[in-house]
Amino acid sequence: MKPRPRWGRLYAILPLTVAAFALIEPSGLAPALGIALRGGMVGLAFGAMAWWVRANRAALDQLDWCACASSTITVRVIASRPPQRPKEAEEVAVALHS
Repeated sequence: MKPRPRWGRLYAILPLTVAAFALIEPSGLAPALGIALRGGMVGLAFGAMAWWVRANRAALDQLDWCACASSTITVRVIASRPPQRPKEAEEVAVALHS
């Protein structure tokens, strides 16, 4: 079963941001503080959207895949280190014990 994006969480970000802006505007704060709060809210909104995209990246990637995708994709696994040959491993062990 393919993972599905959690759209409800993304859709919750917008109303929360609008509500925060609605609380900041009529508060009568000093202009510099109001600007700082609005900038902080914009940063938080973009951060929340970036978090959502990162949390749902696998599901978003698989949205456009067809049913035949698993048979057409080739994955190549490359080991991070080549395995040591047994003779080299023995030489290293002997050198360490000497």
